[in-house]
Amino acid sequence: IEKLKKQKAIIFAFGSSISSATFINFFNLEKKLDFIVDDDPRKQKKFHSCNRLPIFSSEHMKKINNAYGIIFAWEHNDKILKKFNEYIGDSTGFIKIFPKVVLIKKSSINKKTK
Repeated sequence: IEKLKKQKAIIFAFGSSISSATFINFFNLEKKLDFIVDDDPRKQKKFHSCNRLPIFSSEHMKKINNAYGIIFAWEHNDKILKKFNEYIGDSTGFIKIFPKVVLIKKSSINKKTK
């Protein structure tokens, strides 16, 4: 995350679950996150309790470049990556945090398929 931030990347959290506050605090992400994405309409256009981060729908991801989403809903890693596959590019992607930290972007996927 530090390396991406030095490259002026936008870092957002994917999922505003109850456990997201735990992840944000445990990994000291309060000042590193720019916003949160969650597709639950009841959470959108509100602010997360950690550092008052705004919560947007996944449609917001289409408006940004050089951005990576940390998947807090780790139990849904595969489902999220499949659903938002078109978002993964050379300068956009996701960060899986469980069971190990992995940066997912177009170049990392291409290496696996070669």
